[in-house]
Amino acid sequence: MSKQAEFAVILKMNPMFADLGADELQRIAGLCHTQQLGVGEVLFQKGDPGDALFGVRRGQIRIETGASDGSRLTLNFMGPGDLFGEVAVLDGQNRTADATAGEPSELFVLRREDFLAFLEREPQGRDQADQAAVPAHPLA
Repeated sequence: MSKQAEFAVILKMNPMFADLGADELQRIAGLCHTQQLGVGEVLFQKGDPGDALFGVRRGQIRIETGASDGSRLTLNFMGPGDLFGEVAVLDGQNRTADATAGEPSELFVLRREDFLAFLEREPQGRDQADQAAVPAHPLA
């Protein structure tokens, strides 16, 4: 299976994309690129612009935040097949938590500007995204 087809499968499993047809999913998946992260490498930090959506191809991403005592609080672990950053890719708001690789990881990355351009061209995609803009992982 190609990387594009893998990303289309991950997208299909997410409520925001579940009702899109195979053609639309393939077109969205075709907009993505991959990114490699080493153990402990930071993907984004709280306050960074919400400029992309991520799908985990392999590895693990830890979503965490700072606690009031200065320690780190893990909010979630994202593994293969998980998608995060859905809301940020729509609203562009700043990240509300940090994302760090817990192990060597490969991610699918869909940039916000590419996704918004797709929605401008594909009204059905815009309608589906608007209806499903309830985050599965709101803290990413």
